[in-house]
Amino acid sequence: MIRLLLVFEGEVQKELTLSKGQGVNIGRKSTNEIVIDNATVSGKHAEVQCLEKGILLTDLDSKNGTFVNRTRIHDAYWLQKGDVVAIGKHQIVVPKDQKDRSEPVELDSDTDKTIILDTRNYNSAAKKKAAEQSESVGARDAMEGILYFIAGGNGEVRLDRNIVQIGKDGGNDIEVKGWAVGATAFTIARRPDGYYLNYIKSLAKPRVNNKKVKSSVKLNNFDRIKLGGTVLEFHCKASHPYSIGKSG
Repeated sequence: MIRLLLVFEGEVQKELTLSKGQGVNIGRKSTNEIVIDNATVSGKHAEVQCLEKGILLTDLDSKNGTFVNRTRIHDAYWLQKGDVVAIGKHQIVVPKDQKDRSEPVELDSDTDKTIILDTRNYNSAAKKKAAEQSESVGARDAMEGILYFIAGGNGEVRLDRNIVQIGKDGGNDIEVKGWAVGATAFTIARRPDGYYLNYIKSLAKPRVNNKKVKSSVKLNNFDRIKLGGTVLEFHCKASHPYSIGKSG
């Protein structure tokens, strides 16, 4: 379990606790768990995942970038205790002492210089998010994602957790053989609006419908995912006949 702090102008705005297999999305859209309502922030800006091997931050091709300790990152980055993630004037802090909830937060003032973020709409965005929360959660829970093996395995894998890991390491949910396959090549994350494939690290890039994925892509029904000698077909359907929303 990890603890994250959302900080603005040196003040802690929100505290998040994530268990293994959980993740949070950060961006301008109200469907994100952390909402920063400003035009300089992308709709889906970044994602933080709590994985078995650590805390993974992924920039989702944001226009203005995601910064860790004042350095812009590209694609995925493994966070360490004490790291400060900057998106505009907002920071996401990984406290050094995860057990001490009273520790002060020390921030480098230079992180403000990258993006000038007007946060006047922050509270209204939070209210909007709260109003939509029950609907988005209902739609997410109504989804049931399944991966069917076409090659490189047998049967199916139900995406019944928020994050599923795929790669060469035997500790992944799906193990893929191949010399160029990364230890954890990519993950599939369940978000309020569907399932997303997030590239992490691998010489052999995952392909969706034969197109290389180097960041993040939303999966649609019948998409084919290929990595090494493994081919998977993605299906998403309503988990019961009275589910909210549409599949796919």
